[in-house]
Amino acid sequence: MICEPARFEIIRDVGKFLSLKPHWNYLCDKSADYNFSQSFEWCVAAWNIMSKPHRCQLYCLVGWVDDRVILIWPFVVQRRALWLIARPLGSVTTEYCDVLVEDSPEADRWVALAWQTLRTTCRSDVIMLPFVRAGSRLHRIVSRERPMSADVSPISSVSWDGYHEWESYYRSLHNGFRYSLRSRRGQLAERGNLIFEAVTKHERYPSIIDWLFLHKAEWLIRTNRSSPWLDTEKYKKFLSEVAAEK
Repeated sequence: MICEPARFEIIRDVGKFLSLKPHWNYLCDKSADYNFSQSFEWCVAAWNIMSKPHRCQLYCLVGWVDDRVILIWPFVVQRRALWLIARPLGSVTTEYCDVLVEDSPEADRWVALAWQTLRTTCRSDVIMLPFVRAGSRLHRIVSRERPMSADVSPISSVSWDGYHEWESYYRSLHNGFRYSLRSRRGQLAERGNLIFEAVTKHERYPSIIDWLFLHKAEWLIRTNRSSPWLDTEKYKKFLSEVAAEK
């Protein structure tokens, strides 16, 4: 098997970053493990609202094979006291950290090369990779190194491998967890009929987002808990902008 030669480009210019949109959307279609938080719209909103106002520096790693984009991994670099911290471009909440890469037999090699390129070209004191999915391609590659060169926070995720329907997955869960789910369903049923609806009309998004943040903030105050949710305006603006784009 002949390996396709990949080259990597570091994009720091915002205009050039925005020009990646058609390549970015193409790569999302070609990626088997694509998450919405890796979309162009999500990352642009994250840059404009969550990163640019804090004087972060853009650092976007792009992999090419000929004229085809095969990998995109956007970061920002920010100074905190004496340290330069590199972190994935995102909402700075709890989305998965991962590499957007083309579904290919060479994907592991490309991600390994991207990680090596990131380490050797990103002039930061610390590279943060929060919420890396346990067992993911990125987790496997970065975890090979001892000692670790990055702050990696593994996180569990649901895998549908081997399950063809919800009931078969549900029966595989621990008895105690299933009992807890039944108990919570009973508590909800006591309050009335519970109905789930897929909202597809953009004009309804703002009111739904307002409702969500209002009740979350009220619950945090009522339970005397501290959370970044109490400072909601910036994150609410971020979600509204992403929703408007979709």
